Amino acid sequence: MRILNVTQSYAPFYEFGGPPVKVEALSNGLARRGHEVTVLTADWGFESRQASKENAGAVKQSPLGWTRDLNGVESIYLPTRLRYRAVTWNPAVKRFCRARLAGFQVVHIFGLYDLLGPAVARECRKRNIPYVIEPIGMFVPMVRHIFLKRAYHAYWGKEMLRGAAAVIVTSEQEMEELTAGGILRKKLFLRRNGVVAPRKLPAQGEFRAKHGISADALLILFLGRLSKGLVARSFCAAAGKYRGSRALVGVCRAGRVRNAGAPGTAGSGEGSGAAGGIQRRGLRSREMGSLSRRDCIRLAFTE
Repeated sequence: MRILNVTQSYAPFYEFGGPPVKVEALSNGLARRGHEVTVLTADWGFESRQASKENAGAVKQSPLGWTRDLNGVESIYLPTRLRYRAVTWNPAVKRFCRARLAGFQVVHIFGLYDLLGPAVARECRKRNIPYVIEPIGMFVPMVRHIFLKRAYHAYWGKEMLRGAAAVIVTSEQEMEELTAGGILRKKLFLRRNGVVAPRKLPAQGEFRAKHGISADALLILFLGRLSKGLVARSFCAAAGKYRGSRALVGVCRAGRVRNAGAPGTAGSGEGSGAAGGIQRRGLRSREMGSLSRRDCIRLAFTE
């Protein structure tokens, strides 16, 4: 099958968190199963990454922008003309749709609140090409820019979701939110979040040994981001003082694992993929904490 994946950010731009890691893993997996996979994304500075030798694979320039072939997946980085925070304007998407869209059998759009998804979805509807949408937990406007997100739904989101052949959710909670938002239940398909497993797991206790943590010390694994909304810093500070023990607080983010940096805590180090990073470090915790009901990483680990 010829599949087009559309995402605002993709490898090697892992600084955008979960989506680049998730889309890359799914694309590679589909290619290994024999499908022809192309990823359409925005260019966040691909040329500079190439100069720093961060880009593996066969790289070349094309009329549509930089392209890369890696692990059987073709990725196209459309030139970015304007950028506002994590949203870009890529007018070359129209040229791509005219030249390439008809060659795909299905389109998978990841995420909301960008301009690439609605543009491709609109052209899919014109050409009767089925497309699926995976909101990645973004359906309900929350945290910041709520007015702009509601405006997005009013102008693009509702029509894009209504025209989708299917909508993929990763938890029962997300399914409930979409159903409450007017999306037909029969369109919703539950597919759990996966993790990129390391090729080899370290020996149990390796992390404790490296950081000088005794076998009976309390280990707390905190799953989430360092943000004011999750009050992670307060959690880390409290965990470090808990019963006078040295607590391990690994603050994990899809695509990387960051050191919480709180007094009395030990960070879990870096990793490619939250679970993979933790497993590579040999971490074994007896408690897990999360302060966000919607945190997709917490949901993945809990499940």
